[in-house]
Amino acid sequence: MAVSATFLNDSTRKPELYIGRADLGDYTLTVTSTTAITATDIRLQFPGTLLSASDVAKIKVTGSAWRTTVQGNMLVLNGSQALDAGGRLVLQLTGVASSFVSQTNADLGVRVNGQNISPPYKVFLLRYPEFAADLRQNMAAQLLPDSSVYVTPADNVTIENLLVLQLSNLKPGEPLVTKPWVHTPTVLLSFVYGDSIGALTPADPRDPFSAWNIKASVEATYHNGQQTYEWDATNPDSGAGANDPVWTLKPVSTNRTVLGAGAGATAAFVIENITTQAPRGATLAYLQYSDFPGYDDGYFTLPVQKLEPTPNIIFFNGVPSNLANLGDEATLRWQCFDVRQVKLQYGNVTLDSAKGQIGTGVSSVAQYKVRCDRTTQFTLNAYKTLNAATPDFTTQFTVNVPPVAIDAFTATPASGRASSAVTLAWQTHAARSAIISAPGQDDHVIARDDLASGRYQVFPPKPITYTLTVQGEGGPLSRSLDLFFLKLGWNTFNNTTDFMAPSGAIVLGQDTRLWLFSPDSAKAIFSTHDGQIWTQVGAFDETFSARANAAGVYWKGRFWLMGGDTGARRLNDVWSSSDGLHWTQATASAAWPGRRDFGCVVFQDKLWVMGGEDQNYQLLNDLWCSSDGISWQKAGNAGWSPRSRFGVTAVGARLYVVGGKSDLQAAGRDVWTSSEGSGWEEQAPMPAAGRTDPIVFAQAGALYVMGGVAADGSALGDLNLCSRNEWSVLPGISWSVMRPGYTWFRESVWIAGGTKGGAGANRTVYALMP
Repeated sequence: MAVSATFLNDSTRKPELYIGRADLGDYTLTVTSTTAITATDIRLQFPGTLLSASDVAKIKVTGSAWRTTVQGNMLVLNGSQALDAGGRLVLQLTGVASSFVSQTNADLGVRVNGQNISPPYKVFLLRYPEFAADLRQNMAAQLLPDSSVYVTPADNVTIENLLVLQLSNLKPGEPLVTKPWVHTPTVLLSFVYGDSIGALTPADPRDPFSAWNIKASVEATYHNGQQTYEWDATNPDSGAGANDPVWTLKPVSTNRTVLGAGAGATAAFVIENITTQAPRGATLAYLQYSDFPGYDDGYFTLPVQKLEPTPNIIFFNGVPSNLANLGDEATLRWQCFDVRQVKLQYGNVTLDSAKGQIGTGVSSVAQYKVRCDRTTQFTLNAYKTLNAATPDFTTQFTVNVPPVAIDAFTATPASGRASSAVTLAWQTHAARSAIISAPGQDDHVIARDDLASGRYQVFPPKPITYTLTVQGEGGPLSRSLDLFFLKLGWNTFNNTTDFMAPSGAIVLGQDTRLWLFSPDSAKAIFSTHDGQIWTQVGAFDETFSARANAAGVYWKGRFWLMGGDTGARRLNDVWSSSDGLHWTQATASAAWPGRRDFGCVVFQDKLWVMGGEDQNYQLLNDLWCSSDGISWQKAGNAGWSPRSRFGVTAVGARLYVVGGKSDLQAAGRDVWTSSEGSGWEEQAPMPAAGRTDPIVFAQAGALYVMGGVAADGSALGDLNLCSRNEWSVLPGISWSVMRPGYTWFRESVWIAGGTKGGAGANRTVYALMP
C-alpha cells in the first residue's frame, strides 16, 4: 500500500496556515491510495512549531461520520471508508488556526491504518498576503550548479554534496526593498526529510546521514569596491527540541535594500555536507520568505535530483570564494567518485595526486590552501585511469580578489604660492602597485607597505597635475589632482591658442576651471584646468548673435553674458549657462538700453550693469540691477561723468569705478566708490597715466589698477595699488596687450585674450599673484 495526502486551505488551495486569520481556518484533507484499502484510522501529527496542543484541540471534522480525539499535537480520526486503487478520501476540517506569530514551516505527519505517508507533507505558517506585491515577481531563487546531489552507495566513503543557493533581484537596476523595515526580512531553508524516494535525507540527529549535518554559510559580495557580508546564515541546533531542521538566512541590519543594484543584486549561500542514502529520485527544497517590506509572505519550491554516482567530480569549490584582501588564503575543496588521479592547475602551476602533491578526494574530501593576489581560475581534472593523456572530467572554480579602488587622493594645500610644500595623501584598496606622476617630474613609486595609505611631499613650481595610478584587479585606475601654485608677482604662460577675441574676451572662473568666451564672430568657447593648456570646448549656437564689446560675470552658479554690439546695433539681451557650453536667453530685451563697452559686476548679491555707450554713440552713467538676470530696476545715475571702457570691481561692501573714456577725458584716471550703488564719492585719482580698459581688482581691502590703453593708444603695463587712500606703484610688466579678458581666480588675477599692439591675437596667458 502506498498512501499520499494533501492538506490545503479552502480559501487559497495552498498548504498554508495564516497568522491572525481564524476566519481562514477551513481546510481539506485528501488521502489517496495506490491500492484498494479500507481506511479506519487516520492520524495527523501537527508540528509543535505550527500548532500548539490547544490549537489542535479546537479542530473539528465536519460533514462526515468520522470521530475525532486529540492526543497532544495529534488529531486522531476514526471511521471507515473503502478506497479503490487510486481512490480518494476527502475530509473537511474547520477551526484550524495557529496561536503562534512567527513564520516557519514543518512537516505534517499523516498515518493511515498505522502506515506513515512518505515523504512527509510540508505546511507553512505565514501572514496572509493582503495588499502586497508578489515577491516572486521581483526575486528569483535557484540551486546551483544543477540542483543535483549524489547518493552514497552502501559500503562506500560518504559522498558530501555541495549546492549554492542564489537569490537574485530580477530588477538589478533598482533596490528590491524601498520601504522601511518593520521586522527583519527572513528566508527559511528546509528540505523533505526521511529515507524514502521523495525525501532528501533523514532528520534524525543520530543518523550518520542526518539533515542536521548540513551547514549553510554566506558567500561574500562587494559593495562600492569593498567586500561585505550583507547576509547572515544561522544553522539549526539539533539540541533545541525541533524535529525538522530549518536554516535561517537574514540580511544584516545595514543592508536595507536586501538585494540592491549592481553587485548587491545577488546573494549566494553555500549549502554543504549534504549526504544521503535515500533512493535516487526527485525531492524538494523549500524556501520560505517573510517580512520583506512591500511584499507578501510565501515560499519557493525548488526541485532537487538525487542521482546514483558514476565516476565523476562530485564538487569543486573554494572557501572563501571572494577574498577580503590581496594575498589572503583560500581553501580549495573537492570530492570525486571512482577516479584514479586528479590534477589541479592554475597559472603555470600543476599539482598531481599521482605525485602525492594533492589528494584525489575519493576516500575523503581533499583540500589545498593557496594565497591569491589576483583573481584566479582553478581547473580540476580527473582521470579514470592513471597517467591518461586526456582528463575524463574537468571543472573550474574561480577565487576572486577584491577590485582595486582609489578611496581618496588629496593635496594639502591645493593652491597657493610656488614652491610651497604640498602633502599628497592617498587611500587605496587591493592595489598591487602604485605610482604618482606629474609632467616634467620623475615618477614616485609607492612602497608596498604604503599602498593602502600614505603621504608624499611635493613642491609644485606652477599649476600642475599630479596623477595617482594604481595596478590591481580590474585596473589600472587613475585619479588626478589639479594644483594651482603660482610664484609671487607675474607668471607668464606661452600659449599656442588663438582665442579669436580681439574686442571683448570674457574670462571667468568656475570651481577648478577657467573659461574664456569669445562672443565675436568666431563665437568660440575655451576652457582650461591649469591656465596653461586651453581647449576649444564649444561654440555659441545660431540663436546667439555674434557681438563685440560685451560683458559677463559668474553668479549664482551660472555664467552670465550680456550686451555688446553687432556693428549695426547695441544689444540689451541677457544669456546664462550652467555649464559654459549650453546657453539660454534669460531675456531678449532687458529694461536697460542696449550698450557696449559698459561695466558689469556682482554686488550685494545682485547683477549690475552701468555706463557704456548707447545706440547713438552717447556715453552713459546709468545704473541697473537685477536679482535674477531677467527683471531689471534702475538704481539711478552715478555721480561720475558718463563714460565707457572703464574698470569696475566690487569687494566687500564697496563698488569701484576707475578711468575710462568720458566726455571730459579720452583716458581718465579718476576713481569713484559707492557703498550702495547709487551715491558715489570720488577718491584721490591715480598718480599714473589716465587709461581706458584698465584691469581693476580688489584684494585684502586694497584696490589694484593694472594696464589698459593710454590716451595715445599705447598699451600700459604698470601696476598701481591704492591702500587707505594712498597710492603706490608695484612692479608691472612689459607688454603690448590691449583689451584682454581677466578674472580673479584661485588667489590670482588671470589675463588672456585681446590683441598685441592692437593688431595680432594675444596668445600669452598671464597670472598675477599680488
